[in-house]
Amino acid sequence: LVLPSAMSSLGYVVGVFVCVFFALLSTYIGLILGRIRNNFYPNCVSYKSLSKACCGDRFEYMLEFLTCINWFMSMALYILTAVESFQAAFPNTSMCGYDWGLICVAIMIPAMAITDMKSIEWFAAIS
Repeated sequence: LVLPSAMSSLGYVVGVFVCVFFALLSTYIGLILGRIRNNFYPNCVSYKSLSKACCGDRFEYMLEFLTCINWFMSMALYILTAVESFQAAFPNTSMCGYDWGLICVAIMIPAMAITDMKSIEWFAAIS
């Protein structure tokens, strides 16, 4: 819900301009990453291996740390969003946010145990 909020506060003209600008910037960065990988480091298969090849071990560890922080914060955001959704969907229950949070985490635990892409097919089929 951040995008509609940003569009309403910026206005349609500036909001559309900012969205288009960041879309073009993301495309350009993707092209640069693709060229670096294809032309200079064809054996790299991930951001981590590409960062190590380009900048060394220290940058690789920093990128891994920042990626884990991003995943942790995203997971917390998803859990809080799910809790708010359940509270809005079932307003007359006696369950508090902590109860809904535990339910959401219990549902997510099997998905966090996935180690290969073949297992994801079953979760995709269920959803």
